[in-house]
Amino acid sequence: MYQLIPHGPGEVHVHVANGIAYLTGSLPDPAMEDVVVRAAGTVPGVVDVKADFTAPVSA
Repeated sequence: MYQLIPHGPGEVHVHVANGIAYLTGSLPDPAMEDVVVRAAGTVPGVVDVKADFTAPVSA
């Protein structure tokens, strides 16, 4: 199975409200940020993506 985000010490949470996808958490490789943001932007109904990969992940 192919995975876009490799396993590692990162965790991303997604919350969508009013067409905006909010991404928080951390990535195993900071170079993946642009890929993850672009991928979230392709989801039908999402009109904008706000990302903060330095924010703590809330449960």
